Amino acid sequence: MWRNVIGMVGPPSPVLESFYQAVRAANLKRRGKHQLRIVLGDPYGDWDTIKNPEDLGPFVGHRDSWYAQVVKKEVLHKKRRALLIMGANHFLRKLDRGPDPPPTVEQELRAAGARTYFIVFGTNATGGYDELDRRFDAWPLPAIVDLRGNWLGDLPAEPVLTGGTGFDKLAGMKLRDEADALLQVSGLGHDTAK
Repeated sequence: MWRNVIGMVGPPSPVLESFYQAVRAANLKRRGKHQLRIVLGDPYGDWDTIKNPEDLGPFVGHRDSWYAQVVKKEVLHKKRRALLIMGANHFLRKLDRGPDPPPTVEQELRAAGARTYFIVFGTNATGGYDELDRRFDAWPLPAIVDLRGNWLGDLPAEPVLTGGTGFDKLAGMKLRDEADALLQVSGLGHDTAK
């Protein structure tokens, strides 16, 4: 499940295997109660014919719409709740997606009647953002912080979401424009960030 993913570039992250193991362990403790269900959202790929990145093209181009359809079928139509996990660029609201972009996952789900609350995983911006680092480092972790009406929502989106690596499509965007809340699970203390 974490090795044969259409959108995977490079080796699989050890976090994915740990996530599945944590869900399995939680479900074993919750037998007969509300157990967690994992629904995979990537399109199917014929791995016998996929030999190089070019072979992925037909599958990658439909990832967002496929993902939204799976959520509609397996979550919304069954009146369930879900924690959706996918790379942030698939969810960011106002990201410059070029002319005539297809609907985002969130737009498709809202059109189907979903009430969404979008949380992005935050990095601890480094480099020229020392002031930003100090404010993040003061938080007790893990933290989920609403982005409305506070200093965090007013921050430029690019350095926080990318760690200051530069992503032109986020230029001029504020965090509150892109999401409802920020999740910070670890800090890179001011000294360790350098």
